[in-house]
Amino acid sequence: MKYSLILLITFLISSTFAIKLVEISSPQSFANWNSHFEKSKVPILKFCGLKYDNIFVNDDGIISFGFGIGKYEARNISSFGTPVFAPFYADIDVTKIGKINYQLVSTNKEIREFIRKIVQVNFKNEELNWFAENIFVVTWNSVASYDTVEPMNTFQTIITWDHEKTFVVFLYKDINWIHKYSSIRNFQYKSKVQVGLFGSKTCFKTLNMSSISDFSESNIDMQGAFAFDVSNSINDPIPTSSPSKNKVHPICTQCSKNNATCQLILGAGRCCTCSGNYFGDGKTCLHNAINPVIDLTFNINVNSIRERIVASMINIDQSNVFSVRFGSSSQFFRLIPDFTRTFDFLFSSTNTSGLKNGFQLGASYLKSKSTIHFLETDQRIETNLVFQKSLLSQNKFLADIEINGTLPYLEAGAVLKYHPVSYIYKKIGTGYYQGVGQRIIEETSPNPKSYIYSIVDEVTFHECKPNEYTTSLNLTILTMDWSNRNQTNFAVSSKGVIFHDRASKCIRHQCHPDAYCADTERCVCKPGFEGNGIVCSDVNECLLPNSCDFFAKCTNTISSYNCKCIEGYEGNGKVCKRKSLARDGDSIVVIYSFYISQIFANDNNYFGDIIFKDNSGNSAFQSVKYNCRDQIIYFMNVTHPSLMKFDMKTNSLEILLNNNEISKATTFEIDSYSHNIFVAKPGKIIVGSLTSNVYAKYIDVKNPSSLAFDTINSLLYWIDLKASNNSKINRFNGSAVEIVVEKGLELPTSLALDQDGGQLCWIEFLQREIKCLTTKFKKIRSVLKSNANIFHLTILNAELYWTTNKNEIATCSLYSENPLVKHIEPALGIKRLASGITHIKKNYCPLKSICYEECKGGICVINNKKPKCLSGE
Repeated sequence: MKYSLILLITFLISSTFAIKLVEISSPQSFANWNSHFEKSKVPILKFCGLKYDNIFVNDDGIISFGFGIGKYEARNISSFGTPVFAPFYADIDVTKIGKINYQLVSTNKEIREFIRKIVQVNFKNEELNWFAENIFVVTWNSVASYDTVEPMNTFQTIITWDHEKTFVVFLYKDINWIHKYSSIRNFQYKSKVQVGLFGSKTCFKTLNMSSISDFSESNIDMQGAFAFDVSNSINDPIPTSSPSKNKVHPICTQCSKNNATCQLILGAGRCCTCSGNYFGDGKTCLHNAINPVIDLTFNINVNSIRERIVASMINIDQSNVFSVRFGSSSQFFRLIPDFTRTFDFLFSSTNTSGLKNGFQLGASYLKSKSTIHFLETDQRIETNLVFQKSLLSQNKFLADIEINGTLPYLEAGAVLKYHPVSYIYKKIGTGYYQGVGQRIIEETSPNPKSYIYSIVDEVTFHECKPNEYTTSLNLTILTMDWSNRNQTNFAVSSKGVIFHDRASKCIRHQCHPDAYCADTERCVCKPGFEGNGIVCSDVNECLLPNSCDFFAKCTNTISSYNCKCIEGYEGNGKVCKRKSLARDGDSIVVIYSFYISQIFANDNNYFGDIIFKDNSGNSAFQSVKYNCRDQIIYFMNVTHPSLMKFDMKTNSLEILLNNNEISKATTFEIDSYSHNIFVAKPGKIIVGSLTSNVYAKYIDVKNPSSLAFDTINSLLYWIDLKASNNSKINRFNGSAVEIVVEKGLELPTSLALDQDGGQLCWIEFLQREIKCLTTKFKKIRSVLKSNANIFHLTILNAELYWTTNKNEIATCSLYSENPLVKHIEPALGIKRLASGITHIKKNYCPLKSICYEECKGGICVINNKKPKCLSGE
């Protein structure tokens, strides 16, 4: 069985607490204040039965997995729509004081040991060979609430996992505030901290932290610590109880009956030790005369070939003898015979008294994870092995091996020569050894060549007694014979010897050229490289958070990276600004999920750029309009129902509406003439003032769809969408409704007005057609039919502009009998479907209407060309 663990820890220490925060070297500092979160790619982890490979660190004391949370909102942690760990979700502000650091620290020995003890003591997993393969640490250090610099809180989060099991622990330090008056969107409210975990509607837990003293409590007998198993559900630790004097220690119950003793070893607790003529880890003891037999199951996915193979191996006199019949993958195995390496580690002889092989150290249950890297072709093979005792026979073991990846092609019948190879297994922690080595295989015929690959091997098992000799093992495979009985039957034999290796690691390994020797004992990869110091590879900083501007291209280089501003922008790559181009003319505004772009025409050449981007990625913009009087772009965000306004003079964004008036809204329209906004909702159209934030019902409409306002004649047009081709286009002058188009409409969408020419146009979606009507004589004509679906429409200077399902903008003349269609590339090559389009006519804006000053900041509409004041609802 494979295990996967995640351990989330948040520490609490006040001046009276003795617990210390976990310290990490070279953490990544949180710096993305605009989006309020940063994303880290991590190995797959498991939470509430689902798997995730991204961690989002949010500045407001919360960690999410599906997407970033963004700006703080006083919401329940279960309402974000994504799984979260919330050690301290509150309105935290780190722009003035405090820091947020995070780092993946998988090789930190002290943290590994700390987590292992918490899991084994509190979750009764002493019998499990669990090992923390990955550890992710987040620290909120001296953080204050919004708009304050004190008091401050400090807490920390650690996530650790391997494959299937998940644990979460919160610990806290210096908790001095839990709720504050916070200011957001121009009003104040009292927010309270939330602590808990949410994976789904059926997998969640809330901690009721109603006072500061609650953070000094614990559920794992460690002041300020709270631990949970959250692998498939969220479970508290198993309560500990005082052992009876006559009760057998749990470790002793695991010892091999009649062949082992249970000893109390100073500094290591109780351990099982084989006695007499038996050898093993104490839990499994074999007689010296017994030859271990290993039943192997291979699950292979190599070079797109999938195969499942069952084989057997026997260890005779510390030599492993293996015979198997392969299918399509037979040639692959000849290049990677090193899967026997784990069994050599287990059963090899030793050259020093007291030195132990893997089986004697405790590996009757073992897991191995290996990476084989072919240096010339840059191909990789990943192997995962689980080794355990069979319940059916005393001397039989089981091994499940997964092999995935790609390797070089080897012709059938190729003659290979195997050179002796040595692996150095370094003890990283109790029950955790890391092995490295390099293999050379020569093909002598028919195509003489050499195959060279490096191996990094991580072995984990339950090691009880720390062995003073076992700090480093040199496993040398002295003999390797791989015989080809026919095209699919192979036999391999290997024999290894484990030597005690006391030499300096730097001397032993000769550090990688891109590494340096630290304190004569550690090879450490240089900045810009990653690996174990023996094997180092370049880090692709372009795939990680870096300093390149959004409008810059990142290019990876050896040990570093370069930033270069994209076309249309200038700067040093870390700060890019738009070039000063001719942007004084009329333009088209197109919105996407979280972009606003602007497109200009210059001598029939179109160019554009992005004028706003929501970096949180947690938005869905829709339906855009332009207020020429104030130079403001309005649009809807349907993810968090709200009406937004983007001020083009200051490049600032504001929320205009986020109340009930915008919920369930389908679209809206702006009347720059009277400073009004019309919002279409099921059953009605409401009207509001852009200056007073007051709204009232304007007219009852069953299913209003698209809106367009004629500022010259004060007429509001809309589509009344109905089934079975019964849709209508109506208009309202403030007192009476008039049907403009009653028949022949097949799913009409997207009204657009050309007021100068008196034309009302719309899209017949099913017909992929644009039609227009002369508003004075109500004569309908077809302007064009398209090969693509047409989504959104606007009119500028007697030109039609529309968006299509081919991620493009198209345009043609409104009045030509055979219009020539031009296609415009989206700004900066955006590859998304547009969700709205409008236009900006630079030097044209209606005069103030007679309404503008009439109602003293309230709602004023034109009723039969006369002002009428409406009171808000």
